[in-house]
Amino acid sequence: MSGARVEGVSEVRQAVFSHFEDHYKVVVVERPSVENLIFVATLLKPFNFEEVKATVRDCASNKDPGPDGVTLVLSQSFGQS
Repeated sequence: MSGARVEGVSEVRQAVFSHFEDHYKVVVVERPSVENLIFVATLLKPFNFEEVKATVRDCASNKDPGPDGVTLVLSQSFGQS
């Protein structure tokens, strides 16, 4: 609204709506895709269960491993038995 004074219910309503309209627009972003990519295996040797278990155990337990929001505390607690 660029600092202009607005009076009246309908004008204020429209000014508020216009101000927040851009904040809540759905923005379509084209994300890169892994389809049609060729992955080359670069492991020097296969890893075993004990190596994976040790790696998970040695990670900081309060870190978030991904978008699921589950921390490593859950994984580490299952590995202690």
